Amino acid sequence: IMIDDHTAVQELDPSLLELFPNPVQDHLVLSCDLVFVEILVMDAGGRIVLVMSNPNERSHDISGLVPGYYVLRAMVKDGRSIRKPFVMARP
Repeated sequence: IMIDDHTAVQELDPSLLELFPNPVQDHLVLSCDLVFVEILVMDAGGRIVLVMSNPNERSHDISGLVPGYYVLRAMVKDGRSIRKPFVMARP
């Protein structure tokens, strides 16, 4: 049996990325020193519900999401990514 490690997505340490506030109501703020090429938001079922148009902006409008549990996946140029959970809430 051969295992091809080149197809696996390598995860970066989640502590490299901070998301706030969490829970969030309308704008999610990202704090990180990395440059991202893509940021996706996935719902609890793993479906992509949002692709952020400018991944290197600090603040992202996510007011169109329904309340619930989400995972943000931020990818860097070499294919590695960071996954961070957050909760969308309404006042």
